[in-house]
Amino acid sequence: MNSEAPGFNNVTLYSGSTQVFPTSVWTALDIGNVGSTAGTSSYNTGTGVFTIQSAGVGYESGFHYLHQTMTGDGAWVVRVNSVTGASTARMGLMMRTGLGVNDPFASITMSGTKVFSITRATSGGVTSTSGVNAVLPRWLRVVKTGNSYAMAHSSDGVTWTSRGVVTLPASGTVYVGLAGCSGSTTSTATGSLDQLDGP
Repeated sequence: MNSEAPGFNNVTLYSGSTQVFPTSVWTALDIGNVGSTAGTSSYNTGTGVFTIQSAGVGYESGFHYLHQTMTGDGAWVVRVNSVTGASTARMGLMMRTGLGVNDPFASITMSGTKVFSITRATSGGVTSTSGVNAVLPRWLRVVKTGNSYAMAHSSDGVTWTSRGVVTLPASGTVYVGLAGCSGSTTSTATGSLDQLDGP
């Protein structure tokens, strides 16, 4: 895995205080209702750690999203080291066909004690959530092959366990990145993630 985040070109983004990402490569935004506190994203080039802080009830209705675009097929991996907040907090990896709150998506995400696959197969459709017990740190992976999105997790980044496959509407270019929410619009959660790797 690369310790350097894809696309940053060794630019120093953190030097004593949190700085936001260069919008020419990554874009950070809140999707849906996250309450009155905007989400934040930062990256430490010294440690290779991403920090995501966000409110929001869930990936289906409100969360913070640090993303870039991907054309064609590809696989992305990230390790979640910690999730601080309520048991409803989620921090993980997401691919989306669009940036609207109702757009289809495939994600795999961690709370403090469980790994979840969370998907929406159609625009405005029902969100499907499936979780199993898991301990941190935890590697997460989403692989796009055509219109198929396969989600998996691992305790070591080598041996992977499937968390399902979902078919999304055809989209040559998708959005991929890190997503976080607290499970509430009145409080925030914080995630520490590293070893992000993509095409």
